[in-house]
Amino acid sequence: MVSTLRTHHNRLLIEMLSRESDVERFLSKLKLVGYCWEWQGSRYPSGYGKATVNGEQTGAHRASFTLFCGDPGGLSVLHKCDNKPCARPQHLFLGTAKDNALDASAKGLLSRQGKEGKRAKTLTSYEVYFMKLLFSRGWLPKRVSTYYGISKSMAEAIRLGTAWSDIHCPYPPLFKNRRAALVST
Repeated sequence: MVSTLRTHHNRLLIEMLSRESDVERFLSKLKLVGYCWEWQGSRYPSGYGKATVNGEQTGAHRASFTLFCGDPGGLSVLHKCDNKPCARPQHLFLGTAKDNALDASAKGLLSRQGKEGKRAKTLTSYEVYFMKLLFSRGWLPKRVSTYYGISKSMAEAIRLGTAWSDIHCPYPPLFKNRRAALVST
């Protein structure tokens, strides 16, 4: 189903880009920045260029690849330069979704996302030490996660010692059980 929709979408791209005025309009939205042709039109929140083709939105890099290199079919259009708004055909190549993920991972471009969709925070051992101190003083994972901007599951893992088990808090817990901690806070 997805490949059928993508093939239909690529045909629309080819039709649009075969009209001379559309090609001129597309090229007018590119600016040479260094070695890249950066898209000056609207962009997706992710930073990729957003081109409108026959009323449908597509990535500017995908439209550029279609215009200069031909129909990419069901494949992804990837960047060699890792510049998201770049639409220079020499900087683009085809790959599968797996190729795209492996390429991004190898270049360190993937952000870690938590369950809530927030970028995962990188904690320092200093912060973890003080989290464990707060847990020993009766703070609950929900409160610690809000204070430090981490997920509740990460705070719970730190509290239980399944994450950051190498950091120890020398202070004994003030409360013997969780219910006593709940009553006091």
